[in-house]
Amino acid sequence: MLKAFVPPELRDFCLSDLDLSNTSIFEVLDRAQTPSLMAPFQADFCAQCEAAFIRAAQKKDEFAALERYFRSPNPQALLIFVADFVRIPSDVRRMELDDKNRFERLTETLGAHCGMVELGRG
Repeated sequence: MLKAFVPPELRDFCLSDLDLSNTSIFEVLDRAQTPSLMAPFQADFCAQCEAAFIRAAQKKDEFAALERYFRSPNPQALLIFVADFVRIPSDVRRMELDDKNRFERLTETLGAHCGMVELGRG
């Protein structure tokens, strides 16, 4: 993805690492909706998404904002939610119950709105 959309000389201007434990979803969406003046494309890696997505019942305003954004996303922006709090083994039948529950909640909240890439750990 980065090779296709982000020229090496522009990476400093269009790649962002955001931490959702101290950055609000509203700020993330504002960044995604605002076109960059320095680059034609932007990619925002959002870590610690457990803080933002696991307790969906407590985050109704955030999810409403996400749903509005996903109805009309900025085609020059890519939001990448990194769910490294879920451990997916190479054999998914061996997934622990806690991880399976986290994965299901994440799929319920984000799966309807965006694509998900599952990377199992060896």
